[in-house]
Amino acid sequence: MPRAKTNKVAGASSTLSTSTSKNGKSAQGSRSSAVPPSGTSSPGTSRAPTPSEDGAIDGDLDGEAADGYDTEQEALDLEARRAKWTSKNYDHYEAPTLARDATGTVIRNAYGAPMHEFICKTTQEAFHRPSTDTGTSNLLKHAQNCGTVSQMANLAKFLAGSTYSRERLRWLILVWIIRCNLPFSIVNSVFFQNIIFLFNPNAEIESHTTVGRDIERLFGLAQRKLIEMFGVSTNFRVCGHEV
Repeated sequence: MPRAKTNKVAGASSTLSTSTSKNGKSAQGSRSSAVPPSGTSSPGTSRAPTPSEDGAIDGDLDGEAADGYDTEQEALDLEARRAKWTSKNYDHYEAPTLARDATGTVIRNAYGAPMHEFICKTTQEAFHRPSTDTGTSNLLKHAQNCGTVSQMANLAKFLAGSTYSRERLRWLILVWIIRCNLPFSIVNSVFFQNIIFLFNPNAEIESHTTVGRDIERLFGLAQRKLIEMFGVSTNFRVCGHEV
């Protein structure tokens, strides 16, 4: 009796093992047929791009955008800030733009802020300033130096064909005032000075006080010259007394 029971158990185990084996093969075959071919995807599913496809996608992006910078927005920000600038120092420069290197990439400081470029209208020299900076001291310093250089250049052009001297200008003004019977204060006129500075920005115009003294000296010289010419004495006798 015990042996018969053992045989029944062994037979049941063998039958179960055979069934499991068959089921396993069937399941494996089912799984194999469900896997899509390499490089394809089943409907309703997504897959990661291959390295070559990933590179193609990155190649379509702008260099600045790939670095996380939005240059178009930065250009708009520059225009918005420029609208609020009131300093006269900016008048010496052309409209600012985003500074770029030879490759066209926006130049940035160590903190990633874009640099703004200011070009001098006179020398065409470029100056850079971070977008986070609103100071104008450096721009003002160049504008002042540039003005001096520009004046010296104009003066050099003028002197190349001019006989200007302070003494000559002083004498011509003196003769002009006397011949035209003009007031001494005309030399203080802004309009008169602008005419002189138009031809020589560094010209020195004497004050009306100096013009008055010059006329007195000139009158004294002319008086002595006439006395010498006509032999006339400046001394008069009144009732036998010389005065």
